[in-house]
Amino acid sequence: MAIEPELLRVACHYKDQRMNSIISVALTARLTDEPNVLAIHVEQARAGWLPLPFKKVLEQITQAALDAGISLEWTEQEGETVALVTIPQQHDSYRFSVIHLDAVELRKGELYVAGRTEAKAADQSESDVGLPK
Repeated sequence: MAIEPELLRVACHYKDQRMNSIISVALTARLTDEPNVLAIHVEQARAGWLPLPFKKVLEQITQAALDAGISLEWTEQEGETVALVTIPQQHDSYRFSVIHLDAVELRKGELYVAGRTEAKAADQSESDVGLPK
């Protein structure tokens, strides 16, 4: 994996009966105007120097997201296919806070994420605080 300004490159070795190659994918990511929604654009997908079938790449990304329990929706923005990934503001695993993403940036060698948390609404009785769900 290589993180460049505004670009994430991911690569791996792939081998099956038909192919033995390095698969590489280049992505961009940005927050949308919707709260906690990340837009991910597949800039490039290749097997070595050869472009991979775009539809197949999207299917594989969709399956990987499903397997990981990630909410992903494909849409078109300015003629480009974009994955919208929703980072839940509230989740049982967050326990006592609500998450708000303020910035997501790809910088040289780093993924910069900024945000804030706030206390959940008082929907629990005090006797529930600290108890596992």
